[in-house]
Amino acid sequence: MELDDQQQPRFFDPRGREIVASPEPATPANLGWASIVDDNAGLEITAETNACLWDGDPVQYGHIIDGLVLLDGLT
Repeated sequence: MELDDQQQPRFFDPRGREIVASPEPATPANLGWASIVDDNAGLEITAETNACLWDGDPVQYGHIIDGLVLLDGLT
């Protein structure tokens, strides 16, 4: 970095090339809660969508493994 004749900073990369001013990054126009609601309006999401369906019974790992083995044989 150095100051020019008007005492304005100039910036250089490691190879000595001047880094010129760049425009501000673009900002997406549709951000915020309203956009999220609009984008997901077609989905049937309710307060129960993520409700746990587990009934509290112990997991039957043997049945799970049997089902996975059966599915593996089908592919």
